Parts: sequence; structure tokens; C-alpha cells
Amino acid sequence: MRNLIFSVLSFCLTLAFFSSLSGQHVGNVRYNNAAIKPPPPQQWEEPKLASRNPHKDFYQFEVKVLNNVQADAYAMIYNLTQLGKSAEEADSLMQARIRPFMQDCLDMGIKREDFFIDMVTQVPLFDLTLEKKRFNKKTYREVPLGIEVQKNIHVRFSDGKILDQINTAAARYDIFDLVKVDYFVKDIDRKYQEMRKKAIAYHQEVVETFAALGLDPEEFDISFVDQTGVHYPLKRYQDYEGFGAASLEKVREQDKVNQVRKPRTMYYQKLSDEAFNVVLNPIAYKPMVQYTYHLRVNYQRKPKKPKPVVKTEIKREKQFNLVTPEGKVVPLFVKESTDKE
Repeated sequence: MRNLIFSVLSFCLTLAFFSSLSGQHVGNVRYNNAAIKPPPPQQWEEPKLASRNPHKDFYQFEVKVLNNVQADAYAMIYNLTQLGKSAEEADSLMQARIRPFMQDCLDMGIKREDFFIDMVTQVPLFDLTLEKKRFNKKTYREVPLGIEVQKNIHVRFSDGKILDQINTAAARYDIFDLVKVDYFVKDIDRKYQEMRKKAIAYHQEVVETFAALGLDPEEFDISFVDQTGVHYPLKRYQDYEGFGAASLEKVREQDKVNQVRKPRTMYYQKLSDEAFNVVLNPIAYKPMVQYTYHLRVNYQRKPKKPKPVVKTEIKREKQFNLVTPEGKVVPLFVKESTDKE
């Protein structure tokens, strides 16, 4: 009996071990977001059904196109805060951080015109001192303490691979506050034009395929609407909290368990390909600018033409009697035609 229990436990542990190995490439994000967990096994093979209420006189086709585009240029914004006893001292201390940082970036190949220093604030700082007077209560008075200066450094560059190098140089001079990174793409109109052509070509293929089911486009009036969109990486980052489990051995020993603070961070969540019919540059393994194009085409059956009016001709004969000079009566027949619709 003991051997049987041991065998069952060994099998369960082995199964759990291989299950954990098979899921490692998914990432810990599954522990935080139930929406991306797989459906129950009974739903895996359930197909998605089309609409069950078709209309023979109206059809609607939709084409959704996604284009993952690598940025042509980037712009980073750093915020610097510096304190000083005076405005001159605060600005001098800040320049002692900005100048060597810019020089390091110039050594990386970034041009001087790709920098912009944005003056944000310059405000005085005050402290409270206690004033004691013989006949008055205790009062506090504000006294100047120093000056706080804030500036933003804008850095533009085209090679996304040097972003880490720029961050390393910034940290070397106590520049840590990276506000955001903007992405820029050239020739946006050409990107949209390419997406429109892809959508129209895809739609034509669908209509040609449905022609085998009896769809004749010549019998329909066609109308369409379209919509473009863009999604930048800045708005595609999701919050994430590290996952960890408490030790089971400590729980069994009834020891006090101190919960460790789980680190909170963010990760890039791109638009999923599954919602689109056509995907350009599908291998988006890094943050990219995602352009979307949505085409909706409506087919409304043309009204039936009225039948042409057929006119019928009814011929009638009228009889007249002609009396000759000899007194003979001769019958005459005259035909009369009448048109009716």
C-alpha cells in the first residue's frame, strides 16, 4: 500500500513539474490577468458561428488592416530638478550636469541640433522661523531658503538601439527622471494608402469567392465607409505586479510569514493580430507604432425594374350600306383600331 501511495505521489509531482516547464515561456503576466488565460477545455474546439439571420437583399463586409511600423525617429524627455541658494547657483549646478551629458550623447553620434532645453519652473523656497516677542504670542515668519529650478531635456535620435546608452549616460550625471519616449514615423499618408490597397484587394477576393454561392455584385448598389487609427507605444503599456507564492514549509511549521512586497512595473501590450483580417509586418517583437484601417462595404440589392407596358391593338369592323344609283344596296366593311394598355 505504501508503494502504491508513493507511486501516485511521484506521478503527480512529475506531472506538476512538466506542467510548470511547459508554461515558462508564457510569462508571469498570466497570474495577474485572467482575461488572457486559456478557456476551459470543453470550449477549445467550439467554432465561432456566423450570423444566423441573413438577409437576401443586404450584405455587409468588413476588412480590418493592421500595420506594425518601426519608428523613424524617437524623442526622449528627461526632467531635472536642482536646488541652490540663489538662481545663479542652481542654474550653474544644473549646467554642470547637462553639459557633460550632452557631450556623451554627441560622442554617440547625436547631433547638437537634436537637443532642446525646456525651462519649466524657477520658484523660491521658504522656511518658517519662530519669532518671539514680549507682548505677542508665538508667530512664524517665512524666510527665503533657496531656489528650485526645473528643466526638461529633449533628446532626438533615430537609432532605437542606443536608447540604453543614453539612459546610462544620463544616470552618470544624476539624471534619472525619464518622463516619456515619443515615436515618429515618416510618410504616414503612404502607409495609409498601402493599407487601403490591401483592404480593397482582400475585399475583392472575398466577393469573388462568394460569387460561387450566387452573389452577383451587379445586382447590388454598393456603399462604403472607412476609418483610420494609430496606437503609440506610450498608451499601450499595462501595469504588472510580480507574482510570488509563500513557502509551504513555513506554513506547515506554523511560523510567522512576512509578505514580501511584490514589485510593480509595466510591460508593452501591443494590439493583438486576431482582430484583423490583414496584418502588415506581423512580427512585432518590440514597441512599434501600430496603424489601423477599417473598411466597411454595404451591398443593397437594387430595386426591381417595373415591367414594360405592353399595348394591344383591338381591331373592329363597322358595316355601312352603300346604295348604288341603280338602287342596289352594297354592304361596306370599315376596320377601326383602338390601342389599350
